[in-house]
Amino acid sequence: IFEILNARGVKLKQVELLKNYLFKYLKPKALLDTYKSKWAYLEQKLEGVDLDDYYLHMFRCWYYKNRLKKEQLFEITKEQFKENNQKELSHFFDFFIDGAEYYYRIDSVKGDDVEKEVYEYFKLKRNKQVRSVLLALKMKCEEKVLNTDSYHQYLILLRNFWVTFNLDNGSSNRIDGDVYILS
Repeated sequence: IFEILNARGVKLKQVELLKNYLFKYLKPKALLDTYKSKWAYLEQKLEGVDLDDYYLHMFRCWYYKNRLKKEQLFEITKEQFKENNQKELSHFFDFFIDGAEYYYRIDSVKGDDVEKEVYEYFKLKRNKQVRSVLLALKMKCEEKVLNTDSYHQYLILLRNFWVTFNLDNGSSNRIDGDVYILS
């Protein structure tokens, strides 16, 4: 019962469940202080950000599951790692922590001129669902899978698509499935 409720009987957030799970199963245990330090960095970097939103957007980049909902995140995470694949769990932890810097930039509208222009547009539109795609693009650029010019072209294309879609009185909720697939 303490896996899903805190000491006061309040249901834990998905990210709190993830944190408990990771600290329980990450090995070697001698690195637990390092894991805790990295997690503290993430919480400090994303102070003021809904960490369940961050978890959702990062997990969509990690693992595609059609129509993944925030409320399902932890159960799907446990299911993915149920075979207790230590290497994969450690890789996910690093991926999750490393994404904090990129997410911070998106949320705070920081980056180069093109990034700031695109991030600002989505912030003004209060569109958070696209963050999975923005994260995936940024990560692929950092991994040198995309060069900077291609990365910028994709950002502009994504922004222009949303502008056109909204001019046509579309509802961004109608294209959730496409966003999941793209990320």
